[in-house]
Amino acid sequence: MNLSRLFKLVAFLLLFLVSCKLTRVGRYDAIVDNTINDVQQQLSSFFVKAETEAGTEAFNYAHYKDFYDNLKVEMSTLRIRSAAVNENSIADQEVVLLDDNIKKLEQLHKLGIHNYDEIGLLKSGFEQQLAAIIKLQLALKNRVKQ
Repeated sequence: MNLSRLFKLVAFLLLFLVSCKLTRVGRYDAIVDNTINDVQQQLSSFFVKAETEAGTEAFNYAHYKDFYDNLKVEMSTLRIRSAAVNENSIADQEVVLLDDNIKKLEQLHKLGIHNYDEIGLLKSGFEQQLAAIIKLQLALKNRVKQ
């Protein structure tokens, strides 16, 4: 009877361990943190201008090509650094998602963003995503200090 119980316990523990997924949060890296803050500032500046220019000739994609090119450089640096420091961690996945969303923003801008409401939706989404990434970076930084 004890052997049967032991067998059941071992089987349960094996099933439990197989069903668990270990997810790494990541490590703090000052360069990643600073680059994320730079990207956040660039996007904030973009959205401030976009709120006043949406629907006008001044907001055509061609006028913002340099902005997107500069942002691509920043995001390339960020992705490489994040993958080197935190590959396959939550922190790295957040950077990849941010990069994907910036690419989608560029595609939408090419198609045409025509009014303040559209800008508001995009701005809100980016602000929420960036706030989550910055909170994670702050938590990682505080963990290093302790």
